[in-house]
Amino acid sequence: MTSRTRLLVVDDDPDLRQLLKTYFEAKDGYEVLEAEDAKVGLASAASGRPQLIVADLAMPRMSGLDFIAAVRQHPDLKHIPIVVCTARQSTVEALHCLRVGANAFFPKPMDMDAFRAKIKELLGHPA
Repeated sequence: MTSRTRLLVVDDDPDLRQLLKTYFEAKDGYEVLEAEDAKVGLASAASGRPQLIVADLAMPRMSGLDFIAAVRQHPDLKHIPIVVCTARQSTVEALHCLRVGANAFFPKPMDMDAFRAKIKELLGHPA
């Protein structure tokens, strides 16, 4: 039996977490784990072993940039693709995310078709 693809959504907005969970479970059958901040997200990534992480930048207790850096430094997690979705829309911010280790950057509100296509691409799934 093939296991379901597992995503981890790390965002302090419960409505967005629920929206992404419902969307990806319905559209693609993915299992979606949720974390309300970056510290919980690190623990959830270590225990849940997602195939991809979606993360916000502005979160309490630890910034999204620090979260990305921590994932990239963790020997068991550093290979996991990270997609940033944030209200911050500057090109400088996007480039900084990519330099720190994010694989993609999407300003909120996301174009869900493009967002989904990038996630499928990073997972190696056909569009």
